[in-house]
Amino acid sequence: MVKADAFMRRATDETGLSVQIAAETNIPEFVSSFSFCSGLASLHVGRVRTLDLDVVPDDRPHALITGLPAKDEDPLKAEYLAGELAKQCRRDVD
Repeated sequence: MVKADAFMRRATDETGLSVQIAAETNIPEFVSSFSFCSGLASLHVGRVRTLDLDVVPDDRPHALITGLPAKDEDPLKAEYLAGELAKQCRRDVD
C-alpha cells in the first residue's frame, strides 16, 4: 500500500506535485536514475480529476498534479486529497 505522504505537495513545489507520464516514460531507465527507489505507483488521470485536481504535462514525459494544496496552506484538505490519491493508486514495482 502506498502511503498518503507520497502525495503531499511541499510549499516549495509551487506549480504542483511532480509526476511522470507512464506511457511516455522508459520505466526501467527512470527507476534506475534514482539512487534509491522503493517502488512505483500509478494513477489514472480520469480518477485524479474526480477529486477536482488536474494532471498537466509541462515537459514531457514530466507532468504536474495541480490543484493540490500544500500541507502548510490547507492541512485538512491536503491530507484528505493525499489520502484519496493513495487510495486510487496502484503500486506497480517493488
